[in-house]
Amino acid sequence: MAEQMYPQSAEKNEYRYLDFRWLDEVATGLTAGAEKHPGETWRDIPATEHVVRALRHLSMWMAGDRSDNHIINASMRCMMARAMERVSQVGTGENKSAGEEKPVQRKRKIAAAEKKSKQARVCTECGKAFVSISSRTRYCSLECRKAAQKRAARGYYEQQKAKKKDAKKVIAKKEKGANLDAVVAAASEAEMSYGKFVAARSAKLSRA
Repeated sequence: MAEQMYPQSAEKNEYRYLDFRWLDEVATGLTAGAEKHPGETWRDIPATEHVVRALRHLSMWMAGDRSDNHIINASMRCMMARAMERVSQVGTGENKSAGEEKPVQRKRKIAAAEKKSKQARVCTECGKAFVSISSRTRYCSLECRKAAQKRAARGYYEQQKAKKKDAKKVIAKKEKGANLDAVVAAASEAEMSYGKFVAARSAKLSRA
């Protein structure tokens, strides 16, 4: 350990021992990864998977492969593995705060997905604008849906009532036509005109 150069207490985490060129390369690699996979998706991967990927890079480097920056890639994976290890740990307040990052991030992703899937619509009952996840939603509230159902039921009732009324008119018209045919036939049998036959029948009914 190097001698203390200044009159101050030693720190537990002496940053002078860091290789800042290596740190800069790691930060550069993380930035490139964030651009390729936005949203810090690496936090959804367990620590063991990051460790395996780090070992893969180190093994390839030991085998003489220099086609990729394996040392930096392994360093990034080790950082990710440690971060996810802290998430899985339970104990100190620091570890608890680290463990809260993943649920918060997941909630943000869910909220973003819901916002993206929601559609602005207009209620077919009251005309009010509203937002719905389902494109099949027609009403802004339960009250509007019930009101539309009642209106539809009334419309169906009136329609059926009108159909029955029309049917009665048709039946009455047919009966009237049948009666007319019967009167014409009776007048022909009596060898009288239709007008005289009806007048005679009317007079007979009035005397009775």
